Amino acid sequence: MNPIDFEKFDSLSEEEKQAISAQWTDEEWCEYYINQGAVTIDEFFQELEEEAIKMANEKYGNTHNKTTES
Repeated sequence: MNPIDFEKFDSLSEEEKQAISAQWTDEEWCEYYINQGAVTIDEFFQELEEEAIKMANEKYGNTHNKTTES
C-alpha cells in the first residue's frame, strides 16, 4: 500500500477522486479517515451495509437475500 498523498488527492476532481478511491483497500480507507477524511453517518452506514452484504455473499453465496432473516 502506498501512502495517500492528501494534497494531490484533494486537488483532483470529484470524478477522479471517486475513480481512485473505488480501488482503495480497507487499510487505505482507514488511513484516509484517520488522517484527512470525513464521513457522514449515512456514508458510514452505507459502506458498512455494503461490506456486510459482501461478507455474507462470500460466506453464503450470492443466494443470500438481505430481506430474509437467517
